[in-house]
Amino acid sequence: MPLNSCFSFLHRVVVWCRRWRHRQGYGVHSPFAFNLISDVIYNTWDYYAYAPLAEQRDAFAGRLCEKDDRLIFRLANHWQSRSVAFLGRDWQRTAAYVQAACPKVQCAFWGEGHSGEGDEISPTSSLPLPTELLRRCDTLLIAPTAAGEWATATAFPLDPPPHPALLIVTDIHSDAAARQLWRQLQADKAVSVTFDLYRLGLAYLDPQLNKQDYVVNFF
Repeated sequence: MPLNSCFSFLHRVVVWCRRWRHRQGYGVHSPFAFNLISDVIYNTWDYYAYAPLAEQRDAFAGRLCEKDDRLIFRLANHWQSRSVAFLGRDWQRTAAYVQAACPKVQCAFWGEGHSGEGDEISPTSSLPLPTELLRRCDTLLIAPTAAGEWATATAFPLDPPPHPALLIVTDIHSDAAARQLWRQLQADKAVSVTFDLYRLGLAYLDPQLNKQDYVVNFF
């Protein structure tokens, strides 16, 4: 069962306690990181699109809880995503949040029955590597459990993309393979800043930013 859909109360309490000091941007000195944490991740505004998106949630296949979908809405709005690639399956609901945040965005889906912008493929078709997609998009969302073909050393190192990019990985603590994938991403030279939100991992590829890894208490 996906980590996002079944999270025991006791486990949530334990993780929250371990991350207690990593909240609200305390101890973060980077202006970029502090603003992202305080103004985007911890943002509590009731955005215009939240209500209609909530009414439509059951109409779309999805892998994330509403809180995480709303965060991705805010991240896309903050990043002003123009082209977004989704790796894995059941991204339709999250894509609706991205499209609501950035009405002109172009979305492409890869894996588990889709290739590119809706073209059908077999489940065994090869997935493109992250580096290939980051050449063409400024935002990439990855479900590591659906990317087993390259969730190894073959996916790294990343080539620096021709533009700043945001990479979002789900379920980064779901199992040993997901944790290893996240550690490889943190260590990658093309990645400047990462944020470990437990259910989600954010990686910014921007040479203007100093190398740094952050843990954020986001529940």
